[in-house]
Amino acid sequence: MKKCLIPLGIVLCLQSQAGAADTLKVGLLAVDKGVFAPVDEYYHVAAKLAVETLNAQGGILGKQVELVRLTHAGTPATALAAATRLAQQEKVSVMTGFNNSAMAQAIAPRLSSLNAVLIDASTLNDELINTTCYSHYFRVTAPDSQAVNMLGQVIKESNLKSWSFIASESAQGRNLESAFKVMVEKAGGTVGKSILVPYNTADFGSYITQLATSPTEGLMIGVQSGDAITFSKQQKQFGLFDKFRKVLSTYGFTNDMALRFQGDATVGVTFAGDYLPGVPYGAKNDAFVKLYKERIGREPNYLEANTWVSFELIKAAAELSGKSDANALRAALAKLKTNTIYGDVSMRPDHQLLRPTVVAKIEAQPSGRAKATLIRSEAGNGMAPPVRINCN
Repeated sequence: MKKCLIPLGIVLCLQSQAGAADTLKVGLLAVDKGVFAPVDEYYHVAAKLAVETLNAQGGILGKQVELVRLTHAGTPATALAAATRLAQQEKVSVMTGFNNSAMAQAIAPRLSSLNAVLIDASTLNDELINTTCYSHYFRVTAPDSQAVNMLGQVIKESNLKSWSFIASESAQGRNLESAFKVMVEKAGGTVGKSILVPYNTADFGSYITQLATSPTEGLMIGVQSGDAITFSKQQKQFGLFDKFRKVLSTYGFTNDMALRFQGDATVGVTFAGDYLPGVPYGAKNDAFVKLYKERIGREPNYLEANTWVSFELIKAAAELSGKSDANALRAALAKLKTNTIYGDVSMRPDHQLLRPTVVAKIEAQPSGRAKATLIRSEAGNGMAPPVRINCN
């Protein structure tokens, strides 16, 4: 049974009725307004299925898991308000769900005083792991620089020397821009046109014109979320991608999930990112994909995989420490090595999960639906950025 409340514009849903002493509460941060709202369903579906699966297996430390979901308007202030409510009023010791970089940066410094742990299942910004330590903040997604490193071999093999760049105007977009320039320069090339566009851009016409005018050999795209759908469809009208010999992107622009909305508008794009269900990660992933097909009627996407891994880490950390309070989970997560749907993973001293990433290409299919086809998968230890800070 689900009970929902709406205090001060934040929607709170409790999805268990067991007594507090017999439960382990896990918070789920969600956005129900703006450009990020369309992805909320994936985090929610994955979290609900993870909780159901864990509880069917006896819970965590003998406690049933209770999912406490809070939706907010998608700003740093509302994200912090939701996290604060989860910790202080709902007594949640650990939370996951969706955050962009600005939201995560608003929440992370407050986690210790809130006595709660955040397992970040969405951000890609390198700044969150290489500038300041947050003792109760951990991340399962691969950073943008790891994705760019994965694309480095593609750039080198292409022998293309002139590149253009377009991404969303954000800390993540600026970091991606810097990392991409470094990678291109290592391959002996240069980045000429470099464009950052605001979130919620409805008309990309002027940006498409800039890129189409005297185009370079290659194009790198870091436009995200709902804007990625808009940009991909509008560029197709102009035939923009046809003007480049190679089009690359991060997972935030196109992927197995985004194809549901993009159709064939990103065919030919090579991308790097977190996860593809068909990669032979191991038995746990095989079971995960099978469960999704049986229960949800489709394969899981990368957002759902990262959410699932968050719950795998919570369970592993609780079992390692023998406790489920925030400080015990924090200490266990900091030294955690465990097996997940990604295979064997470990937590680095900067609280970034060391995990594999993939390179794939969007290809047309006889059925008329485009598909992400794997090119290569690499272990994290060869592709991840160097550890710059120790948060333990």
